[in-house]
Amino acid sequence: MKVIRSLILLLSLVVQGAFALAAQNREVTGEGFDSLDEPLAGVTVMEAGTTNGCMTDLDGKFSLKVSEGTVTLNFSYVGFTPQSVKVEPGQTGLRIVMKEDAVMLEETVVIGYGTQKKVNLTGAVASVSSKDLENRVAHSVTDMLQGSVAGLNITTSSGVPGQEAAINVRGTTSINATSPLVLIDGVEGSLDRVNPNDVESISVIKDASAAAVYGARAAFGVILVTTKAGDEKDGKATVRYSGRYGWEEPTTSTDYETRGYWSIYTVNLFQRTTNGSNLVNYTDYDMQQLLARVNDRTEHPDRPWVVEDVRGGRRQWVYYGNNDWWHQLYKDKHPTTQHNVSFSGGTKDVKYFLSGSMDYRKGILRANPDVFRKYNIRSKIDFRINKYATMSNNTSFFSSQYDFQGDGSIENTLQYSARHAYPIYPTQNPDGTWLYATPYMSYKVANGRHIFTEAGTHRNKNRRTEFINTTRLVITPIKQLSITGDFTYRFYQSRNTSRSQPFYYREYPEAELGVYDTGAGENRLDETANTRNFFSYNVYATYTDTFNEKHNVTATVGYNYETLKIKNLGVAAGNLSSTNLDDLDLATSAASNGNYSGGQNEYSLSGIFGRINYDYESRYLFELSGRYDG
Repeated sequence: MKVIRSLILLLSLVVQGAFALAAQNREVTGEGFDSLDEPLAGVTVMEAGTTNGCMTDLDGKFSLKVSEGTVTLNFSYVGFTPQSVKVEPGQTGLRIVMKEDAVMLEETVVIGYGTQKKVNLTGAVASVSSKDLENRVAHSVTDMLQGSVAGLNITTSSGVPGQEAAINVRGTTSINATSPLVLIDGVEGSLDRVNPNDVESISVIKDASAAAVYGARAAFGVILVTTKAGDEKDGKATVRYSGRYGWEEPTTSTDYETRGYWSIYTVNLFQRTTNGSNLVNYTDYDMQQLLARVNDRTEHPDRPWVVEDVRGGRRQWVYYGNNDWWHQLYKDKHPTTQHNVSFSGGTKDVKYFLSGSMDYRKGILRANPDVFRKYNIRSKIDFRINKYATMSNNTSFFSSQYDFQGDGSIENTLQYSARHAYPIYPTQNPDGTWLYATPYMSYKVANGRHIFTEAGTHRNKNRRTEFINTTRLVITPIKQLSITGDFTYRFYQSRNTSRSQPFYYREYPEAELGVYDTGAGENRLDETANTRNFFSYNVYATYTDTFNEKHNVTATVGYNYETLKIKNLGVAAGNLSSTNLDDLDLATSAASNGNYSGGQNEYSLSGIFGRINYDYESRYLFELSGRYDG
């Protein structure tokens, strides 16, 4: 019986295969041409509703077996409008004329010191428009770009709000820094200091030929960001607002071990295997008490988590808890709020764009939350002086502030608070004093980081400010020639303040308060400042013309000069007379180390650059570009 069933199944499969072959036994042939009647190779031909398809060969010809009856063939090719053609039974010898996609052919991308039609690009340049990014919810342009451009690698190594990500184009190609050159409206800057809602387009230049006009600085690629500008609206203004409220959560699990018994059992097991002794000196009786409480998620009246006992003739606390240190110190949900508003418009002679944004984020700390605030303002004004000249001004302002508790950085708090913070220990003793040292181990509980964050004594404030102003004049003496000159001033400053103070703890119930007043517990104030002043001048001319309606030529030549001055300053002082105010004037002595630091440097860059583009009927392309710096 089983044999008969197998034969029937095999027969049915053969019949189905025969029907499938019969359903695709008609051959359709044809040719694909462009509007100039030239054969098109590489046109994709697909039978609608199936995965059956082919491509045209070098002569533009194709042959495809299709189903019986009337079918629809879809034709597509980059730079041309897709077409659908119905093929009747018996019809063959198709002649398909692909029409050029006018929108795509006219689409331009920003390149070094100019723009170029996308269809005429010879270098590896990827373009991302504002429409591609508008539905991406992110705090920075860097976050929005992640996954948007092939070959653009963005790595986030820190979750600290406002921390810049590492960027490289086409992978790491050197043991040194391989970050691309980032230009915002032609000025070197940072993607994280740009309001994502201000971005009009982003061009990523990947190869050396396309980046040659920027010289050696562009060895690892160039990212060109163009911000939005005003447009002609007959004097009417366009107002846009967007707001968002939400929260962020860790992508990894925070369900750590919170049972005191298994925590101590595990660390002692490993310690005995390595050193032959326990890390936490608990007796067998103590382990039995921990085991009796192993399933207590909250403290049971009959099984308290802290017991007072006399050992070695001295009263001491014995800890039997199942404390969740992570969720006691940190939060899994971090609220975030964003607001953006812009005004744009203009007339034939004057156009304007004004925008402002605010980004507010609460961080990971629970008792004294760390808070990040970021503000962006931008103003762009373009006005026509006469029919030969236009002038524009682009001003942007950025400010951010990050307030948090800890020993200099939030990473320090996360790293050290995980050390020896076993579930058996609470953060505070029954008398309300801080738990730091215990008679059961030589290590300090959580390295005292729980005291930093919950007591609010270790205050940090990181501030960044940036102001950029670019004024540009464009003169067009004749239709084919434009001469551009611009001047840019950029001011950037980062200022960091870090306060630390002694903290007090108790090890035994009857003991005096202990104090930790060295290292991270020193009473001191540190302030650092990094100031940068940048000046840039550009003058370049672009000539564009067409000869005999076939030969298209564009030539650009120019001069670039820029200088950057950097000044660093650091001061530290000790024994401040106030525990609540953080000011160097309150210091009564020098700090234990690092009382002052400083430094300054300056560089200047001067170079000439040029580029020539030629194309014959947008078919045959030639580009030559270069730069010389001195």
